[in-house]
Amino acid sequence: MVASNGDAGMGDALKTATGNTGATNASGTGSTSPAATNGTGNAAGNDYVPESPEEYVAMVYAKGDTATADEIASAQLILENLGGEGSALQYKVDGKTVDGVDGILGGKTTAAMERFIRGESPGQQATPGNDAVSGNLTGAKSDKSKYFNQTIDALQNKDGVKFGTKNNSDVRKLQKELGIKADGHFGNKTQVALNTYNRRVEFTDADGNIRLDRLQANQEFQDYASTIAGESIGQGDNSWKMVANVIMNRTHNSRDGWLGATTPFEVLNSGGFDAYDDPNSAYENAANYFSGASSTSPGIMNRLVDSVAPIYLGLEPDNTGGSVLYYSPETQSKLYDAPPSWSASTKLEEMSIEGIRSNDFRVFRYK
Repeated sequence: MVASNGDAGMGDALKTATGNTGATNASGTGSTSPAATNGTGNAAGNDYVPESPEEYVAMVYAKGDTATADEIASAQLILENLGGEGSALQYKVDGKTVDGVDGILGGKTTAAMERFIRGESPGQQATPGNDAVSGNLTGAKSDKSKYFNQTIDALQNKDGVKFGTKNNSDVRKLQKELGIKADGHFGNKTQVALNTYNRRVEFTDADGNIRLDRLQANQEFQDYASTIAGESIGQGDNSWKMVANVIMNRTHNSRDGWLGATTPFEVLNSGGFDAYDDPNSAYENAANYFSGASSTSPGIMNRLVDSVAPIYLGLEPDNTGGSVLYYSPETQSKLYDAPPSWSASTKLEEMSIEGIRSNDFRVFRYK
């Protein structure tokens, strides 16, 4: 099937993958069921265009009850032909169990799609511990990130899946795929998790390696790493990681001046980091490193980038236990007469972080 604008529709993808031109109907007559398009080659009701049979199944799964019978039938056809041994779906006609494609999104079809997305045969038993947050899904090869998830990609492009949406079934599916509480409410935590996923996909390759060239060209990461350098360049790896984690922890903390911030850029612009608010020489040197201008310590900056990039992408555990505040006693004593007033708050607890001396930094989290 060719879409009316001349672009290949999913019917062509199905024909290539399965040797059929469409889905066979429940009666077994062989009448074709074209893949759903809106006349422009796009999936019905959406601008998202699946690039492979695997992505098509993920799209139909994401649509759920809003998927058309043709879309469901096409997805079922993919499952039958590409799912491997024992993958045929079964349904009942006049009380008899029949193999085939019926265009109905029942429990068996839904379960088969979930297993197919996870990389299992649609007809096999679910693998214990193998949930849908699997990163690299069936068919997601070539230059796509190891962490690319077809279902997340389809869901985040759906109408209605946006910040502020409440009690939404698609948001609930998205949250489940992201591995966070699935309450159907799209708030800060969902946005932060989705931002982290998108950064990870953009800046890693098919083997999960960080694409440093691409990452270092990103302005937000440049500001992030330059701020870390300005705050702690002389302190070493543990301190760099601490500052990096404090910035990221503020993106999912609903307190103080960073309320509502869901990205490192928003955190930095909410204030509280002297090196960003009033750039010092260490910050400027780091900025020169990224711009290609003369930098006095490229070797140290190479180490710093290697140290904090996994934290920026959510690929390394937090070494601060959720801390969101810190200060340097030495710097504080030079600039002010006393420690910051917030450090005396009974709502805070001081954290002891391996490799960081208390006279270098004092680090705090909310109790």
